[in-house]
Amino acid sequence: MSPFTYNKIKNGTTLAAKTRNRWIIAVGILAYLFFLVALFPINMAHKLIKPEGLPVEIVGLTGTLWDGGAVLKHPSAGRVDLDWRLHPSSLLMGSLNVDIDLKSPVVRLNGNAKVGAGRVLELNNIDGYLTSDVVNGVLRSQRTQIEGDLELSKANLVYDLGQRKAELAEGRLVWQGGNVQYPAGRQKKSSKMPMLVANLRADQGNILATVTSAEGDVVAEANVKSDGWAGVAIKRRLIDLAGEQWPNKAQPDTTVFEVSEKIF
Repeated sequence: MSPFTYNKIKNGTTLAAKTRNRWIIAVGILAYLFFLVALFPINMAHKLIKPEGLPVEIVGLTGTLWDGGAVLKHPSAGRVDLDWRLHPSSLLMGSLNVDIDLKSPVVRLNGNAKVGAGRVLELNNIDGYLTSDVVNGVLRSQRTQIEGDLELSKANLVYDLGQRKAELAEGRLVWQGGNVQYPAGRQKKSSKMPMLVANLRADQGNILATVTSAEGDVVAEANVKSDGWAGVAIKRRLIDLAGEQWPNKAQPDTTVFEVSEKIF
């Protein structure tokens, strides 16, 4: 082998080794930064970011961005405990993808949440339940009260945090039925109601729910608007299910009264 050929092979091998070493160093630095961010204490991150305009008050934080928890306070839900576990690979895409478990005295939810650079929140495959206190809070002004929990299944939500509007909402909320107390003139009556089902959807930035009987007849419509107001419109058909007679002439799908309340 000539000296020229030998030097050419040697230089090529050296260049390949240097390129490989640089790649290994780059990957090592990237991995270090990746885990540094993921394992960063969440309470320190909160102090640095100082988020404003949240619908809840942050009372306490524990753990890291990767695996942590928070204690929140909401005017209607009271104390809310939130635990999460981060999918680290999402950080490489400039987003957060976490599995969440949320619980309070009136609600329990678990599923997956994503937040991208565009401040769009995605909630996927959310299951859980809401106690009747959530509904009774809205109905209190009408002296109406229900019993029994509401079960939420396979709910998905896409919500633009910047514009404060829902881009997508789907899922099902089921109330298995139970006793309902309501005013009838100066009296307060009680009736046992059958199962009701609410199907969720988004419309013009608001979250809507069409409430039907087990047979699929619409008995009520509910909404949560982007300005924080929630409302329920009761159809005459629901009055019929309670065994009451509506004094005025109205079709079964006529709205007989509405209630609303600001929830956030």
